[in-house]
Amino acid sequence: MLVFFAIVAAIGAGVYYFVLKGEEKKPIEATPQSVVTGKLFPENADLIAYLDIAGILADPDVQDAYEQLAAQYPGVMPATLDDALTQLRVQAGGQVDPWDFASVAMFGEAARFDSDLPYIGFIVSGTFTMSDLSPLFQSIPDATVTSSDYKGLILYKIDPEEGPQIGVAFLGEGVLVAGTLDAAEDVIDIVVGDAPSLSSGPVYEAYNSLDDDPIGALVSVFKFAIELPPEDRADMGPPFDAADTVGLSIDKSGQTISVEVIAHFANAAAAQNAQTAIEGWIQQAVQFIQSDPNIPAEVITALSGLLNDVNMSTSDSWVTAELSLTITEIEGLINMLQSLEQFLPGGEEQARNVEYNNMQLAVAATMADNMLSSIPNPVTAVATNDMSAFPDTTSNSTNGGKILDSSLNLYIFPGDKTGYLLYSHDMTADGAQTGLVNYIFSTTTWYYTVDADGTVRQWSDPTKTIEYTP
Repeated sequence: MLVFFAIVAAIGAGVYYFVLKGEEKKPIEATPQSVVTGKLFPENADLIAYLDIAGILADPDVQDAYEQLAAQYPGVMPATLDDALTQLRVQAGGQVDPWDFASVAMFGEAARFDSDLPYIGFIVSGTFTMSDLSPLFQSIPDATVTSSDYKGLILYKIDPEEGPQIGVAFLGEGVLVAGTLDAAEDVIDIVVGDAPSLSSGPVYEAYNSLDDDPIGALVSVFKFAIELPPEDRADMGPPFDAADTVGLSIDKSGQTISVEVIAHFANAAAAQNAQTAIEGWIQQAVQFIQSDPNIPAEVITALSGLLNDVNMSTSDSWVTAELSLTITEIEGLINMLQSLEQFLPGGEEQARNVEYNNMQLAVAATMADNMLSSIPNPVTAVATNDMSAFPDTTSNSTNGGKILDSSLNLYIFPGDKTGYLLYSHDMTADGAQTGLVNYIFSTTTWYYTVDADGTVRQWSDPTKTIEYTP
C-alpha cells in the first residue's frame, strides 16, 4: 500500500511540475512586439511602464513644440528636434542614432527604489544591433566591464565605482535589457523559459485596462502602473488610503490627447467613496473659479469647462478618471493659465515680463534664422497679439523685403507666404506654403509692436494706450 501511494504521489508531482508549472514557464521570444505588450515583465515587478519613443519623436506636434521652445533659447538649443537628435548622435561618437530606438518598457520594485540595492530594469526595442551598442557599454568610464554566458546569452556586467552592479544583454534582434543585475537576469530567465512573467494582480490589470484593449493591442504614448507602498497609502488619508494600485496613460490620436488615471481600492465601497470625494473637489473648484470677480469671463468658462469635462466612473473596486483635449485647447489653456498669474500679488508684472522676454527671444530667433540684420517692414502703427501677423506681414520680392531664404533660394510670389512671422512662418523658398515654422504660440496676452532693429515693445491694447516694455 505504501508503494502504491508513493507511485501516486510521484505521478501527481510529475503532472504538477511538467504540466501546470510548465504552462507558467514557457519561453517567450524577445521581439519588439513583446516589449510593446509587456510580456517580459518579471513576476515580482510592482512598478511597470511603457514609452513609445518612435511615436513621440515622429509626431509633428512634438516637433513643433520643440521648435517653439528652442526658439526661446537661440544658440542654446538646436533649432529643430532632428538637429538635437543629430547632436546627440555626434556626442555619442556616431555609434547611436536616437531614431533607432522604438520603445522602452520599465519595471521595478517600488520599495527598493531608494535602497542601496535597487531593483529596476529597462527593456528597449528598435532597429539597433549588438555591434551598434556593445562598444558603448564596454568602454564606460570609472567602471569595470566583463561579459559571460548566462543561459545561452551574452550578459555584460558593469561594476561602477559607486552604485549597484548593472547587467546588459541582447535578448533578440532589436531587443535588449539593461538594469540592475538581478533585474536583467530575471528578464533572461523569462526569455529562456526558466521563470514566469507578470500575468496577474492589480498592477497587471491596471496596466492592461488603461487602453481599454487586451494586452497586445497597446496604443498609448505612455502608460504606467504601480502598487503603492503601504506607508504611502497611509499618508494619503481616507478614502484614498484604501487605494493599493494606481495607473496612468497618455494617448494621442491626431490632434487629440487623452489622459486616463485608474486606481484600485480595497473594495467597491472604498472606490465609490473615492469617486464621490473627487467629484466633490471638482465642483468646489468650479464654484471657487466662478465666484472670483477678478477672473475674466472667458477664463472662467474655459477652466470650468475643463473641470466638468473630467469623466469619472467606478467599476467594482476600480475608479477611472478620463479627460481629452485637442492641441489647440491645450495651447489656449496654457495661455489662460499664464494670464491668471496677473491675479496673484505682483503676478501681473511678472507675467508681462515673462511674455515680453519670450517675444524678444522669438523675434531674435526669426531674424537669425532668416539672415536678417533688420526687419524690412516692421509692425509699428497698431499693436497686435496675433503672432501670425507679427513682426512683418508684408515683405515679399516686389517690395524687396523677402528675396532669398537661408539656403539662398529665391522666394516666388505668389506662391510662398509673405512676411516674417512668429507663428506659421514660411522660411523655405519653394513656391508653396510648406514646412511652416512656429516660434511662439499663435496668440499673446499683451499687444506688441517692433522696431526695425528687432526691439520689441509691449502695450496694453492695439491703440498703444499704455506701454509696458521693461
